[in-house]
Amino acid sequence: MKYFRLLALCLIIFALICLASCGSADRLATPKGVKVEYETLTLKWDAVDGAKTYTVTVSSEGKDTIEKTVSKDYYSLDELDEGKYEITVKASDTTGKKENSYPSLPVEFIRDKELGLIFTLINGGKEYELSDARTATGIIDVPATYRQRPVTSIGERAFFGKSDVTEIKLPKTITKVGSFAFSNCSYLKKINLPTNVTELGESAFSGCRALEGRLEIPEKLT
Repeated sequence: MKYFRLLALCLIIFALICLASCGSADRLATPKGVKVEYETLTLKWDAVDGAKTYTVTVSSEGKDTIEKTVSKDYYSLDELDEGKYEITVKASDTTGKKENSYPSLPVEFIRDKELGLIFTLINGGKEYELSDARTATGIIDVPATYRQRPVTSIGERAFFGKSDVTEIKLPKTITKVGSFAFSNCSYLKKINLPTNVTELGESAFSGCRALEGRLEIPEKLT
């Protein structure tokens, strides 16, 4: 008897899972393939047959929950502040022929602090290069990761002529510094070269007349 009760319970659970993931004749299917593309800060999912709109719910501890209705199978996350979020997507049929779907399984999204620096994907989209310091001033702490990928390079002329920069802290992930990367940073007083740097471009520090102390040259530098 216990065996049949357990079997019946398993069948009920299986049926509920099927209804939630696949939808019934009167309910839209739950959106699948929900993921975040960090390169463009875009949430995407597979289109649901019969869906007219989608409701994106963004929640974060200590912040108000955001609900947005969109007609496409993607949603921009660019306006979110720095923090950690959970996001779900629900499909809707505005004609009333079918019930709204169940929410998708939540996906996690971590929004990094925007530092005013420009990063460019390199190495087949696996890594980032700091390509432009833009309006950088004062002490610059270059992050080891950006949008969930490592920052491994300082591009050519990335900090060229940034006279308001006084100190630059480079992470251990940096392996390459491009030509003229810090050239003419006339008030740069302090910078470090991580031990993993293997390539240092031409005139990387030309015109940095305010540098103080010793600049340690990494042993791996070729």
